[in-house]
Amino acid sequence: MIFDINYPTKVMVGVDATAKTGEKLKELGVTKALIVTDQNMKKFGVADRIIENIQAAGIAVVEYDKVLPDPPDTQVNEAGELGRKEGVDGIVGIGGGSVLDSAKAINVLLTNPGNIQDYFGFGIPSKPGKPTVLIPTTAGTGADISVVSAISDSRNGEKAPLFSPAIVPTLSIVDPLLTVSVPPSLTATTGVDTLMHAIEAYTSGTGNPMADIISLEAIALAGKNLKTAVLDGKDVDARYGMSFACTLAGMAITQAFTHLPHAVGTPIGTRYHIPHGNSVAPLLPMCITYCAEIMPEKTRKIGQALGLELAKELSAKEVGNIIAAYLRNLLKEIKIPSLKELNIQEADLPAIAQDSFGNPCINFVPQAVTVEQILELLKTEYNA
Repeated sequence: MIFDINYPTKVMVGVDATAKTGEKLKELGVTKALIVTDQNMKKFGVADRIIENIQAAGIAVVEYDKVLPDPPDTQVNEAGELGRKEGVDGIVGIGGGSVLDSAKAINVLLTNPGNIQDYFGFGIPSKPGKPTVLIPTTAGTGADISVVSAISDSRNGEKAPLFSPAIVPTLSIVDPLLTVSVPPSLTATTGVDTLMHAIEAYTSGTGNPMADIISLEAIALAGKNLKTAVLDGKDVDARYGMSFACTLAGMAITQAFTHLPHAVGTPIGTRYHIPHGNSVAPLLPMCITYCAEIMPEKTRKIGQALGLELAKELSAKEVGNIIAAYLRNLLKEIKIPSLKELNIQEADLPAIAQDSFGNPCINFVPQAVTVEQILELLKTEYNA
């Protein structure tokens, strides 16, 4: 096997790491930064504290605080035009996955002509962006270090991925203290997304030894800390564990892409207008059910990383069933809505299974899958 090990984004992890934001921007040569955030970050004072730190370092700021969930291309274009007009030489994203994806996409427009729609897709040539510092406020998406940005295409209402060297962040500042105020429901959905990233990267058809090492550690960290972080959000150790797990899982999916659950869950989100974390989270057990007999050794290692004792004499299917049941119980304990609770209609399952083949993640399944197989897996989770 020949594979690359490439983590171009520098990551700084630690409690109160955001206190170094201004200092790091100066080291990158930034003199005027575009701050990308949303109204929640403004409302709770998170963005303002970081902005004050940046200004104290002598760096001018221009604010764009209109980012919405599932950010539309129109907002990216608006912020990109603002950055061009103001002549910014750096960009800082402060928030969850939607903000971080927006910041990466906006950065494309700071050095390239046209609108963001011109750059949707894989491998479209573009000039490198400006120095980019991303500050995640949830432990879930890994968007602060991934090489993809997901933006809503206003022409069809679907999410459109950008894969370009221009969107690679320069620095990620991971400060667990920023996640302490995140409510339990969001902690749960973003945390499950972290666990899913790690499990999917570990079982991806594009997997490699480096992704395996990182993924297993992320699975172990999330398995140990997710429930505590949801039930006791003030537990800084649990928050640190989830933040680091998110970072590792983000690194893993830059080495080995997500596959079946994201291929199925993303169309669910589009069809029902459900936030990404909620649409993919109920499908976590499905990944194990699907992979159990395809890669039995890896499936067993996932269970062990989650702290389960699995007798040697168990068959691959039995191991998969035990892990899937454990995960279903975990989802219930942290109040992740099921497919039924999300008001997904059973009559729509065939169409959802078909829609999954229009998502790029379907290309990374470890073994070719049919619409009928996906439908069977969906029905199992729907009725579990």
